[in-house]
Amino acid sequence: MKLLRITTFVGGLVILLVAFGFIYRHPFATSIWPWEDGRYSYLFVGSILAAVSAAMLWVGWTGEFGALPAGSLNVFVIALTTSIYFFKLASQGRAGMTLFGVLGIFSAIASLATFFWSLRIPLKETRPMPKPVKVSFWIFIASLFAAGGSLILGAPIFPWKLNPDSSVVFGCIFLGDAFYFLYGMFRPNWHNALGQLLSFLAYDLVLIVPFVGLLNTVEPDRLISLIIYTAVLIYSGGLAAVLPIYQPTNPFRLANYISADNKQKVLFFTPAQPEKLIGYTLTQENIMNTKLLMTSSALVLGLAGILFLFMPDLVLSAQGVTDTGVMSTLVQLMGTLYFAFALMNWTAKDGIIGGIYARPVSLGNFAHFFAGALLLVKVQFSSEFNGLIFAVMIVYVVYAASFYWLVFRATGIKS
Repeated sequence: MKLLRITTFVGGLVILLVAFGFIYRHPFATSIWPWEDGRYSYLFVGSILAAVSAAMLWVGWTGEFGALPAGSLNVFVIALTTSIYFFKLASQGRAGMTLFGVLGIFSAIASLATFFWSLRIPLKETRPMPKPVKVSFWIFIASLFAAGGSLILGAPIFPWKLNPDSSVVFGCIFLGDAFYFLYGMFRPNWHNALGQLLSFLAYDLVLIVPFVGLLNTVEPDRLISLIIYTAVLIYSGGLAAVLPIYQPTNPFRLANYISADNKQKVLFFTPAQPEKLIGYTLTQENIMNTKLLMTSSALVLGLAGILFLFMPDLVLSAQGVTDTGVMSTLVQLMGTLYFAFALMNWTAKDGIIGGIYARPVSLGNFAHFFAGALLLVKVQFSSEFNGLIFAVMIVYVVYAASFYWLVFRATGIKS
């Protein structure tokens, strides 16, 4: 299994590289698309590949191969339906489409084999899917089936004008995604939701900023489509970003024991059963997944720190700021602070955090994200709309709310 995990993880990295190729319209990526297309269509393809890579990286990292059936079913539906369309185009005289049809058939066979193979692998995590996720999944399923069918029929439901062939292929992708979520509803375990949520988060992160920027230039008759699409991205992104931080149930409970001399209070963990231990009734509680929160914040801050530290000119030019020696130095100084925060959060990820535990760490993070969120909100609403600032503001608001909960409402291990 170790070799399989490595292969899956490396495969996820390769797909992520191709995703970036489509996002930035690099020839090595766009040349493999069946036809020439527009900027936003390439961006959409990149977002789908980013979603696939997120799921593969998660499976490869955790070894949770019991979650593969959902993803392989998704690929099977997409490969089968698109191969049928490619062969139809080939029969109409477009000989170049035959190769894509053959590749689709091979992908369908491989994904179907993976589906039946992975069905026998039990999930490592068998906790139930949280109710908010179940409700959201049914909404996603209905929306994806409706959107997929509309796109295949050529309905203009996207915020930009689609190539008719791309409309059909994108519709097939939406149908496959619908089955991705539908499988999770037939086996509603937490890890049959987490992979889908991570995929949705990657998809949202790629599209949200360009879509917000498109609000100023979209054709009037497509504005409603853009608003609805953007609202779905914000909702699904928020759900995917926040919900994994809170575990649906706690497999361990915390009990308090006062020593005989009444001087020492001891904290200890006990399995969820039996319900009573030494006369102390233990209750089922939700806990905050501090490891995921600290790890994700460390990665976000670390990447920002590296970007600010080593590419200050790129950061300044992205905002149209002239690079002076002082401005570049200030940006690099911000990078050192971000990187220091990232190291602190990374080293603290395995400890007990929240409430009175590691309070300087949680309080420092809350102060940073809360003050930063206030500043970004002020900038956003006091000047011309800026898509990049808006995206950073959302990140800060999400982490400010999470660390607020950790500092003032949770201990990380609730009794």
